[in-house]
Amino acid sequence: MSGESRSREDFCYRHPERESYVLCQRCAKTVCGECQVPAPVGVHCPDCAPVQARAQSAKLRTVGWGSRASRVGGFTPVATYWLLGIIAVVYAAQLLSGGTVTQLLLYWPPITAIEPWRMLSAIFVHSPSSIFHILFNGYSLYILGTLVERIVGRGRFLTLFFLAGFGG
Repeated sequence: MSGESRSREDFCYRHPERESYVLCQRCAKTVCGECQVPAPVGVHCPDCAPVQARAQSAKLRTVGWGSRASRVGGFTPVATYWLLGIIAVVYAAQLLSGGTVTQLLLYWPPITAIEPWRMLSAIFVHSPSSIFHILFNGYSLYILGTLVERIVGRGRFLTLFFLAGFGG
């Protein structure tokens, strides 16, 4: 075996005395164990690794947290969080206004023709006399809303939320 001639490709390109059969995934140079840089698939040589790292960091810099969270197919339940925030703001406004906001947003059938928006605004109104009303509704929306939103998507979840509120 020592008499066999080995090809130059069987040795690390940076350490010609080290035998290796592992290739860089980008440039196909042979690299030894010391030179291998782990990559998502396979390994890279030291020359290609910085290129991959720069491309990855540039990609992360161009996409901020907000756009990653709100993009289609994202896993952050943004719609549920927004709905919870709206409900909390309306509840605080109800408490601070002494009932004026409640009277403006509650549904009352005789004035549906004049103010049809009340059919949907009533979704966000909760009883200001009982803190448990908003706490249990908010907790239910947080638990079930995040689950349903992740399963069906944001658009379908919001459609389901408003149709259920309209039907209620």
